[in-house]
Amino acid sequence: MGEEKIKWGQMNWKQRGQYFMDYYFKITVVIVIVLCMAVSFIKTVFFDRTESMLSVMVVNESMDFDTEAMEEELRQSMGWTGKNQTVDFTMVTTGSYESEVVLLTRLQAASVDVMIADRETFDKYMKNGFFDEVDRYIPKGLELTDSLVSGCVEEVDDEGVVIDRKEERDYGIDLRGSEKYREMGGLLENPVLGIVVNGEHRDAAGAAVAYLVE
Repeated sequence: MGEEKIKWGQMNWKQRGQYFMDYYFKITVVIVIVLCMAVSFIKTVFFDRTESMLSVMVVNESMDFDTEAMEEELRQSMGWTGKNQTVDFTMVTTGSYESEVVLLTRLQAASVDVMIADRETFDKYMKNGFFDEVDRYIPKGLELTDSLVSGCVEEVDDEGVVIDRKEERDYGIDLRGSEKYREMGGLLENPVLGIVVNGEHRDAAGAAVAYLVE
């Protein structure tokens, strides 16, 4: 170490620069990269982490549907004012194998709480048992009897033949009379809102119901 100090003291600035590049530059770069990664990790985990309060999937809707405005108004109505509290929206257009896989995977993974879809798509997934009985999520005092969409969950065999139908229940809400839905740019002819039966945040789904139909 003493000899290193003597060498360093005898060098001019150009020689010191070259000495640093030859012996310390690579390890300095590695240390800087590791520190940056550590800072980024800590920032992401402890400061920038977002908390999804509600997940909404919108199916076969116009790309002009204003999800940003809907998210902000839902957050305000529920008091989710923290900067990291979010309402997540996913826009899906069916008709291809890939899009159907995305939709089905999201539903099975419990990563969707509310679905807004055309009546045909809603009926398809309702018959397969993906929606909960919607009256459980209608806020008290909100009368929606004329807007409820009913149906039966069906059991089919390996060939797709219906072998059993459950009792008819109310699984959706007809949004055709929703002024808010139209204000957001909704263009579906027969839009229906359903609460996904295994959604992680479905208890907050009443906020979406009240927001869209009141």
